[in-house]
Amino acid sequence: MIPQRKKPDLVSLEAVDFLIKQGVFASILTSIGLLFGLWLMNAAMNSRGLLSMLLPFIFTAVLVLQLWLILSELLRDGINQRKKRNAWLKNAQAGEVTICDSKWEYDMYGETDEDANIYELALKRSPEELAFWVRVSGKTYYRYRTLKTARIFSSRLDPDVFLLEGE
Repeated sequence: MIPQRKKPDLVSLEAVDFLIKQGVFASILTSIGLLFGLWLMNAAMNSRGLLSMLLPFIFTAVLVLQLWLILSELLRDGINQRKKRNAWLKNAQAGEVTICDSKWEYDMYGETDEDANIYELALKRSPEELAFWVRVSGKTYYRYRTLKTARIFSSRLDPDVFLLEGE
């Protein structure tokens, strides 16, 4: 029987890094909003009237609070996903597979670029086993297509659940 690969229920490294980058972007927006609010407060201090003085303070407080909540949520998600991934990798069994072949196909009915481009690698765990095809991302495909071996991390409970290194 030809083994079928199953991926662990983890978020990809690219997605985790994207969450963290979004958190950094939110912190930059928070800083810009805070500077704008401070500028408004400075203008309000030079004007007369209670409403014109309170409005910039309220605006700045709401903007900073909203962006801070977004930032903390994105960073928390990114860090939690990274911890979950590292815990799985720590408990996984490392091994090496032989890369026998690689192929790329284009599916014109794919809805997204990731669906339209199908990248696969043929892997063997040992010389006596049959090769099995594994679907990978474009980044992983271009990293491994010219190599002869790859390092994998497989589950101790089910060896068909594995990740290629860097995936």
